[in-house]
Amino acid sequence: MPVKATSKIKLSRAAQVRRYREALPELLPPTADVIFKILFGDERNLDILADFLSAVLGFRIAQSAITLLDPHLRRNRPDDKLGILDIKLKLKDGKMVDLEMQVGNLDSIFKRIEYYISDMTVRQLKKSDKYHKLLPVVGIMVLKDTILPKTKRFHCEFVMLEKTEHFALHELRAFHTLELSKLPEGKSGKLEDWLRFINSEKREDYMALAQKSKPMKRALAVLEEASADPRVRDEYVYQLMVEADDMARKDYYRKKGLEEGIAQGMVQGIAQGMAQGMAQGMVQGIAQGMAQGRAEGKAEGKAEGMAEIIALVEKGVPLEEAKRLLGVR
Repeated sequence: MPVKATSKIKLSRAAQVRRYREALPELLPPTADVIFKILFGDERNLDILADFLSAVLGFRIAQSAITLLDPHLRRNRPDDKLGILDIKLKLKDGKMVDLEMQVGNLDSIFKRIEYYISDMTVRQLKKSDKYHKLLPVVGIMVLKDTILPKTKRFHCEFVMLEKTEHFALHELRAFHTLELSKLPEGKSGKLEDWLRFINSEKREDYMALAQKSKPMKRALAVLEEASADPRVRDEYVYQLMVEADDMARKDYYRKKGLEEGIAQGMVQGIAQGMAQGMAQGMVQGIAQGMAQGRAEGKAEGKAEGMAEIIALVEKGVPLEEAKRLLGVR
């Protein structure tokens, strides 16, 4: 029996993989980790990386000025914790650069950004090294979603400035955000063109952009070659499946938490209602008891008073005089 169950699970997974494969586009999206890494993190494509970095940083960078620090092309699986998601490199002028493509998973994104930059800073120094050896670190994050709703600008650069007069404390860290959701319509420029290329989905859009520069034409050729590679397509499929599993897991725990919260709220509500009902009943019971006691006391007092008046009258005391003596009106 266990063997049959396992076989059924494997068949189901295989069917799922097959469906994902059949639904894949001809050209895989550059926003996918595996494609982004091939385009910008492969030593064979330093000309593409150099042109993109020049557009982001605002000065010309030659491909010979770039040294990749983690020239590993792919992970075995998207959920491999040893896999490298970002691209680390060093420029000839000494700058350390961390480049990443981010789609979803924006939890604690700003803290994670700070951690990445700090980690690249700390790792530069070995034991007994002096602080003057520290090199500037530049973080660049391309984002599919919006993380800075306070501005409409798609490209923001953050540095360490004095709060009032805004002068720089140092140039050891800078961070660039590139939000694809904010790309302006109709505006063309080197950086805008690169971001449109990364965000494109249709072949005609890639081809139109490829006419604008030699590096972008090369990028389209690399994209076509990578998209035709069965290994790359399989890795992209597994990435999609991991993301779908993660979303399903989050939805399950969110739904479970909501159901448990409702159940707990109902139990607490019933308990509180019973306690309040008992307290209110006690208050009403005491009030009714006091009122009833007062009424009965008055009736008994009135009966006793009448008996005393009758006794005096029988002894010959006039009625009005008997009432006066007993204080009855």
